[in-house]
Amino acid sequence: MKRGANWLAWFMQGALGLLVGTLAGFVVVTGKRGSSLLDENLILPFMLGGALMGAGLASRYGDRLWFGDSYYEIPSEEPDQSNLSDILSWCLVAAGIATCVVTLLREFRLL
Repeated sequence: MKRGANWLAWFMQGALGLLVGTLAGFVVVTGKRGSSLLDENLILPFMLGGALMGAGLASRYGDRLWFGDSYYEIPSEEPDQSNLSDILSWCLVAAGIATCVVTLLREFRLL
């Protein structure tokens, strides 16, 4: 049975994931040459999708996402999750994936 969520850890990990996801979305969009792979008006929505995915994954997995299972001195643990916080984390991931997919569909004029 799940205990209550640690909402402070959930929000702090989510904020860090939001930042890292935004940067990852920017790196994916710009590519190696520094020129954008998407139209200018689609860069921000794609970065928003990356940010939402990062926030959802970070809020769900916590330090385990950043350190993995190989950090032996202080074992990484997932933050305490309630059913609500677990659902909210996965909804953030789903919204991020949907945003990125819709952005790519618009780039290729399929939507």
